[in-house]
Amino acid sequence: FALAGEFTNLSDAQDFYDDYNSVEDGLQFAVVSDIVEEFQVWIQLTSAGNYVKLLVKEAESLEGEEGNKYSEVLLDYTYQDNGSKDFPD
Repeated sequence: FALAGEFTNLSDAQDFYDDYNSVEDGLQFAVVSDIVEEFQVWIQLTSAGNYVKLLVKEAESLEGEEGNKYSEVLLDYTYQDNGSKDFPD
């Protein structure tokens, strides 16, 4: 995962997500992230070499029965399945 943008409101995040048409060079991808918050846009590089852009619309931090912490999110995503860095319209 690579964080592409962080915003203070959904409108700005949605605009960025909608206008993000191609994966930029130089993104630093990590296998996991423990900082998922509302109004972030993430880019995922899959094991198949394809890209996904993710818009986090809502995020809630929760704690399981044994005290393990996790997040539940509501998101939009666009999957690019042909190996290019360009997302479909």
